[in-house]
Amino acid sequence: MNEFKNVDEWREQYYNKLLACRNEMMTDFSMSQSYNGRTFKAYMEQLIGTHGKNCVSLLLSNTIRSADWDGRYDRDVKAWAKSYPEISQPPINSKDKMAFHALHLNEHPCILNQAARITIGMDKSISISRKEQER
Repeated sequence: MNEFKNVDEWREQYYNKLLACRNEMMTDFSMSQSYNGRTFKAYMEQLIGTHGKNCVSLLLSNTIRSADWDGRYDRDVKAWAKSYPEISQPPINSKDKMAFHALHLNEHPCILNQAARITIGMDKSISISRKEQER
């Protein structure tokens, strides 16, 4: 978990990065267009290359976890989403947790399922290549 000294530092180093990634995913329906145009895997790889796997995974997992009631998300995707932490809270003295609905992805669950599967697949391919290197 990230430790920030003040809200401005949290906003600059954490929240704004997540928001930039979310905005790229949502601008001009880019996720939907790449999904429908059959370029989704390349789109996700480019997005992860630009913003990092952790950033993309945090946005996906927090969006999926916020709709745990929605049966359109696959069980394995929901389990994966629960393995990621919630978005870090700003360093303020508050007893109540803040909800970051502005960082949720407004996409159909089919698209988010596939995005999560691609991200999960990248995790598996990384672990497989590490095992091969250890041999």
